[in-house]
Amino acid sequence: MRIEHKRLKRLFDSLDFQPVQGLLLKPYHGSGPGRPFYHPVAVVKALMLQRFEYIPSERALAEGLAKSRCYRRMCGFGRHTPSRGCFTHFRRRRLGAERFEEAFEAMVGQAMALGASKGRSVAIDSTAFKAYSTRDATNRRGRSDPDANVGRAGRTYILGYRVHLACCADGDVPLAFTVQPVSRNDKLFYRPLLEEAWMAGARFRVVTADQQYDSMELRQWTKQAFGAVAAIPTPHRRGKQKPRRGLRVDGRFRVTGPRRLVKAYHKRLSVERVFKKMKRQLGLETHHLRGLANVTVHACLTLMCVLAVVIASYMAGKPSKARSIRYWTS
Repeated sequence: MRIEHKRLKRLFDSLDFQPVQGLLLKPYHGSGPGRPFYHPVAVVKALMLQRFEYIPSERALAEGLAKSRCYRRMCGFGRHTPSRGCFTHFRRRRLGAERFEEAFEAMVGQAMALGASKGRSVAIDSTAFKAYSTRDATNRRGRSDPDANVGRAGRTYILGYRVHLACCADGDVPLAFTVQPVSRNDKLFYRPLLEEAWMAGARFRVVTADQQYDSMELRQWTKQAFGAVAAIPTPHRRGKQKPRRGLRVDGRFRVTGPRRLVKAYHKRLSVERVFKKMKRQLGLETHHLRGLANVTVHACLTLMCVLAVVIASYMAGKPSKARSIRYWTS
């Protein structure tokens, strides 16, 4: 077995799905007619392997498992491995988005229990990615993927989805996420993300986000609900209107304001680093999936890969490698 495969196997061996194993086994029956099923933990690991190894499709994943003994040992399969249709059926019907999210929450709990982050500060942001479809006649939704719609992404407009994410600003540990059509406003998901992050065990005192989350109502709610300060910059206002006090970011990205808020705002880069891993190393944008549920599962698996690297690094006594996917895969 190659060195990188030994590290990847060690990474998979460090994951603990015991808290949700009953949930994963719930769609299966233990007796009666039918063929024996593949263990759902092994199938989940195979789908994570697809992201780590940048395998382009589930068909290629099934072929790779059938040919590679190393892949089979990593995931926990014997001589027989699932077919492409088995992976598709498992992802769509056996588990579905809700059970994948439960597995994600279990991995968040494992990472927090290992001390991967103190959870004192949380960063919130979103990133857009394209849908696997063309636009319909109205130029508003997808032709083959009606769940996707057209919205702004940077300086242009795309047909796609957006991942809204809350993560620990001091450890790059994803805490909560949701996937929505790209046109939906980021502020709508600020509260549910923070509530899920609090339930995951993060006792944050500072919440940092970009200026698209600027809202006096959200700042007051953050203070009342959690006793936390929102380090969110106010947008630059032209004219004679008196500028509001607080955090400010000018055209050259220079941050001014109270020292504590300025220091907290710089930690917002943690969520940007997670997005970079999801897109460049785990294939968030290179998918062939249609429908909000399928895209949610895809985003969930990429975040589970990020968490797996954090967990494996702390289990191996190498916390400095918690941000390095390349160490475990190449």
